[in-house]
Amino acid sequence: MTILQKINECCSKDSLGMELLNFVQSALSQKDITIYEAYQLAEISNRLLNFSEKSKEYPSADKVIESLNLALLAKLFGDEDLYERFCQDTLQNYDMHKQNFIKLNSEEAWNMSVHTHYILEDINGFLSADLKHMEILSVKRENTRKNSQKEFPYHWSYFPYDCFNYEDELIKVLKEKTYHYEVDKTISPEICDMMVAIELRADEVR
Repeated sequence: MTILQKINECCSKDSLGMELLNFVQSALSQKDITIYEAYQLAEISNRLLNFSEKSKEYPSADKVIESLNLALLAKLFGDEDLYERFCQDTLQNYDMHKQNFIKLNSEEAWNMSVHTHYILEDINGFLSADLKHMEILSVKRENTRKNSQKEFPYHWSYFPYDCFNYEDELIKVLKEKTYHYEVDKTISPEICDMMVAIELRADEVR
């Protein structure tokens, strides 16, 4: 079954967003799509998944990391409007995740938990995309397998996974090794067709 057939069989925006994210994960790892095409599709997937009431009311730590990754990719690609939107999404998800965690547990439990989550411990710092925080992300990605300490969730567990080290590319820009990140923003006709099909199907389902 092709991805277009799967899209047409989706009965909700939530299932449509998940189907698209599964496609992106597989296609990106096999290099069937470019990082920029994957980023564009992940943005649509994120938008569709945000229609879910559960996602809106009870965002997990996963949602915080997903939004953060998209924000930093938008920063790297020079998409300032999307960068601002994803920063807002990240902070909103963070605040709601924190509130729900404290409600179910306690503020003391939250303070203990956040110290084992390097992203959650300094969410504003990472969203700033400064050199210090990008180097932290780079070191975490490089050294985690050598470190027995568990600090889940890791930022590369979510799009763009281990397929693209966005923090290293941002470091090059921040160190002025390059003026800006050169990314081919060409989107293939096949991906364009898929994006149109997704948007049309999204209008048909709840």
